[in-house]
Amino acid sequence: MAFPVRCCALVGRFEDPRIAESVSALLPHLARRGVEVLVSEHNPPGVPGADVTRVADAELGARTDLLIAIGGDGTLLHAARLVARHARRSRSTTS
Repeated sequence: MAFPVRCCALVGRFEDPRIAESVSALLPHLARRGVEVLVSEHNPPGVPGADVTRVADAELGARTDLLIAIGGDGTLLHAARLVARHARRSRSTTS
């Protein structure tokens, strides 16, 4: 059974033109699927776009079904810290 993604957090240095280009391609894709997009309130205003919800870092991990880190190793480690305490454990059943 597929897991429906209703809310996606984006993490990255959106002011970097390379990251902004990736985000610009990704946002319409998520919007067409009705996915709410969250970014940190610490990102500069207007970045990455108008169709995002700015939230506190503590909320990113709690509210998101999927987190996409766009950048390098530091971005990936930062994203992991944001969601680590909110990780959902998968439940397996035995037959």
